Amino acid sequence: MVATIARLAYSGPVFEARVQLFAIALEVCFVRPRPFEEAKLDELAAWLTDPLDGFALRAGQVRVRRTDPVFDYELSASLFGGNATLTRDAEKTLFSARGARNHRDAEILEQTAVRFVNSVAVPDQLEVSVSVNAHASLASEEIRAACLGRFRVDDRVIGPGALGFARVDGWPEDIRIAIEPSVGVPESLFFSWHTRLLPAGQPVQALRPLADALQSAARIYGISLSLGPA
Repeated sequence: MVATIARLAYSGPVFEARVQLFAIALEVCFVRPRPFEEAKLDELAAWLTDPLDGFALRAGQVRVRRTDPVFDYELSASLFGGNATLTRDAEKTLFSARGARNHRDAEILEQTAVRFVNSVAVPDQLEVSVSVNAHASLASEEIRAACLGRFRVDDRVIGPGALGFARVDGWPEDIRIAIEPSVGVPESLFFSWHTRLLPAGQPVQALRPLADALQSAARIYGISLSLGPA
């Protein structure tokens, strides 16, 4: 339904792009800095190493650095062979993952993100800042030039792109989207999205509406994104 609305709003050609590589970052900032004694890092470490409700990490994948008795501390954990990290300090908790390529990777990241949000943000109803970026390839360099050429405002702009804030059906928050040429890959585009998730104190079941919203934001600009098979 969202894609249909976007198509009706945009009357030009729709360019098909296949996502080759994507990354995600979820950041939860606390209302106030939390001193080390309130951080309960032992509980976080136990959850990360829990094989049932957590991520089944080995003890060696979780590290804590503390250089000050109050606020200067950090817990860091490595996931998915080093392609993802979780860090926690006095002001925020951050989960980031890179190197994802296909539907299977997207499913794993969605499951991981849901666990992260439910554990870190939902209990205190904290806002989650969501950043996603992706490299996506078009059929040829010429097609990419035609796609980006629609955004050229002056002949002196040698690498045109687009930047805007979009509101799409199915997602209540504004989505900041940027579209530009991928550096060093002649037929590819680089996308970046930024939005927020506001948990209402209830467990988050899935983040699939977010993925649909990101695709719909790109569709407004006449670009249809798809993922490769697992």
